[in-house]
Amino acid sequence: MSARDAKRAAYLVTRFGIHEDGDDADDDEAAEAELLRMGARAVPALIAALTPRGYGYRAAMILTEMGAPHARPAIPVLTKYARTSTAHFLHLWSARALGVLGELDTVFALVKRERTQYAAVVGLAMARPASYRLLDELLDRKDAKLTELIANELRPGMAAYEPASREFPLVAAAAASKHEVIRKDVAIALSSFARGTDKARAVPVLASMLTDRSPEVRRLAALNLGFCRGHARGAVDQLKPLLKDRVKKVRETAKDAIAEIAKRRPGT
Repeated sequence: MSARDAKRAAYLVTRFGIHEDGDDADDDEAAEAELLRMGARAVPALIAALTPRGYGYRAAMILTEMGAPHARPAIPVLTKYARTSTAHFLHLWSARALGVLGELDTVFALVKRERTQYAAVVGLAMARPASYRLLDELLDRKDAKLTELIANELRPGMAAYEPASREFPLVAAAAASKHEVIRKDVAIALSSFARGTDKARAVPVLASMLTDRSPEVRRLAALNLGFCRGHARGAVDQLKPLLKDRVKKVRETAKDAIAEIAKRRPGT
């Protein structure tokens, strides 16, 4: 890395929070965007900015967005701050970054201490779908606090994610989880695959969830089959029994999904 790049990155991190009152807030966003574009060249300055004072959490946020491989040199410092709850935002964003970087063992170890359990759940949520097995393990403990934390972090609309094509087997396998909160999350994730071939692969998994014992899982499976549109034409016959489901919301969602699928050509 050139001395010029190092100097520029060091300057940009000084811009964190300088306009939090709303004036020229675009300057802050521009600084963060430039650091992201710099990639690995910005990492030493971001590591130096990872302190509990001031706006160190902003550096952790950028490293989270940057992800692997560029952000990997920051793992030791991120681990240090994920293990402490004294700097709240830095603590949580460090756990998020570790989750994104795939440091599952480090994140899972945070569960051992009550004051870092929330950070553990946050980090594991960011690591999905690779972390589904660990989330299952935590739910198996039947610990009321952990169960509540996981349910909150995975509730629809809270922590939706878009899995990569290579991650499809991990998502599909988690559809068989014995925990409703995981199955609901999977139903949403399955419709998030961007490529048509992956949407087509998602359809039979979603269709298998239409008979789930949970009404909400059935509803989400139907809803997300609708989002698969023409790819889901082959699942219409499996949707039809839900038109007589005992739960009104499930019936209504199935009706809407069938109508949405019917509008689209196969494969669109």
